[in-house]
Amino acid sequence: MRRPTLAEKQNGPGYRDRLLTHEVRVFHHCGVEGCGDPVYAVLTLYVDAHPPGFGWYEKLLRSLVIGVDTEVGLCMGHIADVVRLDDEWATNPERWEPGRVNPPVMPGPGRSV
Repeated sequence: MRRPTLAEKQNGPGYRDRLLTHEVRVFHHCGVEGCGDPVYAVLTLYVDAHPPGFGWYEKLLRSLVIGVDTEVGLCMGHIADVVRLDDEWATNPERWEPGRVNPPVMPGPGRSV
């Protein structure tokens, strides 16, 4: 017979801690498909769900694994766009899937190269 875990005791039956994993996708060129500019900065992105849409940003997010902190190397032009788009996703809940309580992508710390 299975006994409740400590996490289940604290958070309710069936609760499972998700182990955070980390992936690094930093190369010599920008992580956006089709961009050959050199990497200017590295941004950590955590994708909770793949957002709808067919733009370059949504395509980039669909290439990332859900539930994994991923460091992505970006050029100067794309880093500014990603920060702006992350802010738009975070502040516009009407763009999220129905029933979501958090944005599909959560940016983490970044650093310049």
